[in-house]
Amino acid sequence: MHFLELPIRNGGTTGSEPQRSSSQTNFFVEDDARSDISDASSANIERKGSTVSSCNLETESSTNKSSISSSLYLMIPTRILTCSLGFLALVVLILVGAVAALAYLYFRTFPPYEICRTKECTRTATLFLRTMDDTIDPCEDFHKFACGNWITDTSVVANVASFDHTTIMRNRIIGHLRELTESITRNDIEALQQLKIIYNSCVDLESIERAGVGPMIDLIQKLIDPQRSVAKTLAMIHRETGQDYVFDISISPSYYNTSVNQIFIDQPDLPIPKAAFQYAPNIVSAYETLIKKVLSKIGHEIGVPTEYMNDMKMAVRKISAFDQLFALSSTDTEDKSKPEKANLLTLKELNRLFSNRSTFGPENATNSVVSRLARDFNWTEYVETLFEGLSDIKITDEFVVNVIDLNYIDKLADILVRTPPDELHMYVMWQLLYSFGKDISREFRSYFDSFSAVIDGTESTPNRRTECVNILDKSMPFAMTHKYIQRYVKKGVIEEARELVSYIVQSFKGIVLSLDWMDDNTKARALLKADKVRAYLGYPKWLPDPEMVNAYYEGLKFTSESFFSNMLTVMKWTSEKQLREFSLPVDLTWTSSSDSPAEADCFYDDELNAVTFPSGFLQEPFIGMGLKAIDYGALGSVMGHELTHGFDTEGRYSDETGRLNSWWSLNTLEDFVGKADCFINQYDGYWFPELGSEPGPNNTVNGRRTLAENIADNGGVREALEAYRHYIKVKGKSEPRLPGLEKYTPEQIFFLSFAQSWCSYMNPSALMDMIETDLHSPPKYRILGPLSNFKEFSNIWQCSSSARMNPDKTRCVLWG
Repeated sequence: MHFLELPIRNGGTTGSEPQRSSSQTNFFVEDDARSDISDASSANIERKGSTVSSCNLETESSTNKSSISSSLYLMIPTRILTCSLGFLALVVLILVGAVAALAYLYFRTFPPYEICRTKECTRTATLFLRTMDDTIDPCEDFHKFACGNWITDTSVVANVASFDHTTIMRNRIIGHLRELTESITRNDIEALQQLKIIYNSCVDLESIERAGVGPMIDLIQKLIDPQRSVAKTLAMIHRETGQDYVFDISISPSYYNTSVNQIFIDQPDLPIPKAAFQYAPNIVSAYETLIKKVLSKIGHEIGVPTEYMNDMKMAVRKISAFDQLFALSSTDTEDKSKPEKANLLTLKELNRLFSNRSTFGPENATNSVVSRLARDFNWTEYVETLFEGLSDIKITDEFVVNVIDLNYIDKLADILVRTPPDELHMYVMWQLLYSFGKDISREFRSYFDSFSAVIDGTESTPNRRTECVNILDKSMPFAMTHKYIQRYVKKGVIEEARELVSYIVQSFKGIVLSLDWMDDNTKARALLKADKVRAYLGYPKWLPDPEMVNAYYEGLKFTSESFFSNMLTVMKWTSEKQLREFSLPVDLTWTSSSDSPAEADCFYDDELNAVTFPSGFLQEPFIGMGLKAIDYGALGSVMGHELTHGFDTEGRYSDETGRLNSWWSLNTLEDFVGKADCFINQYDGYWFPELGSEPGPNNTVNGRRTLAENIADNGGVREALEAYRHYIKVKGKSEPRLPGLEKYTPEQIFFLSFAQSWCSYMNPSALMDMIETDLHSPPKYRILGPLSNFKEFSNIWQCSSSARMNPDKTRCVLWG
């Protein structure tokens, strides 16, 4: 899965400058906001005075008329005529000026375009004006122009690592979910009553405090037994908690038959990323401090003898060394992509991979306890333990799994050869403590909060009720959102989103037909894949049905007041439900049982050839903002982004059904790679001077790692603009303009909406972490990159050939 314009130059439309609010409030304007925008039509016309020269006919005093020469006498009519013509010209000028003034006044009072004065348009205009900085030339820096005043009140972001529209959306959603959860009564359905039980236990910190370390110790003793094989131990941990250590196990549609499920093996998620061991010693130090504090406290609570406590430093070093070893053995994200051919191995082949290992060091005999650990890691035993009692599937050595990262699994076998079993058990025990330690007591929670503060660069303590809603939205998403979708999903929004998706698909198909680098056969397959894209919008169709929700959570009962015990109950229920459904056909009613309809994110699933836009994302400021130009600029661009993922560096390997299938011709693929290289070079040049005076790995965008997302960003905004134009063509009428922003055409508002959807604040720690680990470029360059590559943007904003946003000779274009 698991994912946001300035005055027209050189002869643009005339209009008044929008009045800026003196208050630079930058968070999103809620429904009851009132606009303080001055209507441009009420501005006074400034009139300039003019001086009118009179034409005086001078006559001579004559006492002797006969002495006047005939020539002078003949000149009198000529002077009169000249003066008359001048006077007439002056009158004409005055009339022309009056007509112009009247026309100006008329068009000011009755402009040649409509102005949208709905509540939504007024609120949107307020948001735009408060966020943008119209002193910046949009053709030089559209990011600063659109987002220059996004955050001016630093108190808003004092205790957060990052702040953007999805933060605001998520905060709003959490408030609604909390309200609905706390209002659950005995009259509600059984699934909701179970939700209320676990929620109450989560917010009951006093009961958690009284339980202390007991539940944690019970879990460790249940799952970690030195007499049990490592394979069986790790399988039991997955069944009981859904957690994976040392390697990751997941169930997804098969690459070659997406109607059936398959087991995927991959590298694990680690407490701290690989980049931290390479570039952030302060994070490693904070992590080791966390290990020491947690182990010391646990040891003290259970009465570990002092002589063993003296070995704490050694234990901390070994655990940290394990994490570093696993991290450095993992494949960098930029080097890890969906292969053209899946690494399908039988369990027998996987066992052979682990058994054919030499021992570490010449002094170690092949029958040493260390080497036996790798040889004895039996993958057949692991998978058998996973499914034991849950499925009728017979697990044999011929059972096939998909190894996502064969390079990591190969290195893992080497690590196990070098690792004594007791040290591996110690490491796994620590991983359990890391996963669950925060819920032992206030003191343990403070240890983890201090560690998070180092990673995030903040000193905030999260609100417990907010934490509980977040936890349960992930653990019981359909119970949590059963009432939410009925109360807070606006009527008609899913239908609007579905129409938008259809226009985006049509736009993409038009772009495909216009490409000069894709041959006809590949185009035909691309068009077919676009036509077959599934769109999961809002929530599963069955979610409003109380009986269906109860049926989904059948068998889930909480019998304890202990939150720790209740969390283990729901984690085990979820894990075993997924394992139990392994042999069933792939469910196509929703993307995943773990994807909450309230999630403020969206994604593309290449195994299903599906885009997903949950209800949590189908809200302001991405849709329902008053004008379609705004909806297409924000939501339309994101929809185009997700659709384009089906044709990026990974999506291109899957066909219209989601199966792994090489459907691109060799020549087309070569041209694609050449054009993709342009994006790599372009984004490699983006860096942040505020993180260092010279470009380096922790302040420069990685063009290779972010390539797929950059391709999607660039394609998305192009597809959205063409889709919007098609919508206007079908409608047969241009859209009105926003109050206070009348100078901007609807297509300029489209780009302003696109850019403002990515306005964000990130503190240095969060920005550096994103640069080092994220597949996306930082928001600033998600605006500047796609728009500087888009010639139509420069045309619409009338940018000169020398403008920074109009680099004619260096544009990167793929889908467009």
